[in-house]
Amino acid sequence: MRQPKKLPPKIIDKIAGYGRRWQRRHRRIRLTEFASAFRRKYRRLLARYDQTALSDKTIGRYLKEAGLYQEKKERYEGKRGAFHYYFPGAQLLMDTTVVKFLGVKIKTISILDGFSRKIFHQQGTLKETAAKVIRCIQTSLTEAERLGVKVLATLSDHGKPYKASSVRDYLRGAGIYRIFAHPYHPEGKAAIERYFRTLKSALANRWERWLCLLTGVWVQIKRAFVLLTLNLILEGFKTRYQRKTQPGIDGKSPLQRLEGKVSSEYQRAVADVLAEQERNSQLKKEYVNDICHEFELPQGMKKFLARYPKDALQEAASILRRKSAVEEMTPKHRFYYLAKVLDNQEKKRREAREEQARKVIWSEEQKTKEEQRWQKTEEERRWYDNHPEGALDKAVEWHMVFYDKSFARGLYQGMIKEAVKKTLARYSRLTAGLKVENLCQKVWEKKELKETSLLKDGLSLPEGEKLKAAKEMTTKIIRDTYLQCQKELPVFQGFGQLWRYGTEKR
Repeated sequence: MRQPKKLPPKIIDKIAGYGRRWQRRHRRIRLTEFASAFRRKYRRLLARYDQTALSDKTIGRYLKEAGLYQEKKERYEGKRGAFHYYFPGAQLLMDTTVVKFLGVKIKTISILDGFSRKIFHQQGTLKETAAKVIRCIQTSLTEAERLGVKVLATLSDHGKPYKASSVRDYLRGAGIYRIFAHPYHPEGKAAIERYFRTLKSALANRWERWLCLLTGVWVQIKRAFVLLTLNLILEGFKTRYQRKTQPGIDGKSPLQRLEGKVSSEYQRAVADVLAEQERNSQLKKEYVNDICHEFELPQGMKKFLARYPKDALQEAASILRRKSAVEEMTPKHRFYYLAKVLDNQEKKRREAREEQARKVIWSEEQKTKEEQRWQKTEEERRWYDNHPEGALDKAVEWHMVFYDKSFARGLYQGMIKEAVKKTLARYSRLTAGLKVENLCQKVWEKKELKETSLLKDGLSLPEGEKLKAAKEMTTKIIRDTYLQCQKELPVFQGFGQLWRYGTEKR
């Protein structure tokens, strides 16, 4: 396929010549029709060169070289994507397959959840249309709502029913994203393709078909029986309930309370309250119509006003009513004024949302930084617990650097004591003394700093008598800590440590 064998020049010339004549006559070359006519017209020439099985692609390749044929580029109306494992409801996979049942080819529309592989709905039909696809989607969304699953997007191929504008409008109205899989790559919706394979394998088995039929009949009978029984129970409960006295409502039954009468003034007062509630709960579409009727706005402005939320429309309308010259304004100027007020309100809301988004981002960043600081602190704590000797070396260097600072001396002395206790906890009374002497010897041998943070700050060890005094105090702290925790150490903890530290001492 990458380097096909070139045809004889005579056949190539015939393809180009016949293609020019075909283009003059038909204006456009349809490859399948042209290739079939060419093989039929020049069958003897093709047989002479043993090319009777000349393919359409090969003929199309030489037509392209002659500049007579160009493949039509398909246009995609939606965003192309592929199936990913997200969570239940993130992607519903839609596709159609042809199933041959009892000698009839039936198209089966199936909708499957990409994460859980649950079939929300499937339907067999003789003709696949956009209306039937919408009905399948509607049933699937009802089932998803019953299960508490929020559907975010659908993934399908580039079939005509799935690319229809009615399907797009329905999904857009439901707040669902429509995504198309990569063309000629069924791996993009592998889950539903695998389901179709399992379905066809089951339908090919006679006993499996009978078992599925009996299961479907049983499900329908069970559903009908359950509904009938429940409706009868509800009817009986309704009759008993409306005749039974209720202690919580004056000790009367619902039928007795229906017979009660009220005054006309009470009815008018309740009607006024309900009218105010109805005004507050009025639909935005109805409220837009009322605004257009009240201010005599053109009917074409309804779509513009419907873009804004109801509370913004109410506030803008109240501002326009308070304007003293509203009666003298023309409907066009009223609309301009109302649009300006709505635009200002929308600008304020955008700024508020942007400020809130910045606060959320800032709080999330602070939370992340706090978690990182906590993790870093926890890692340092674990490091100090697992490496007490390294912690002791750091504490000793800090203590010697700030030896003459009274505010830091107590802090680093406590760190030295804690590190010495953790270090000696791994030894017995026989080996702890040798370890203490080894630690003191390291302190006396220290001539330069190794701590990175101290070196970055440009600090250094004290000199002369101060260094000697700092080392004396440090070794005294180590020995005093050893004497304090000596009784808590075990008598025996293994010969390995005794041998190792005896060798170090030598």
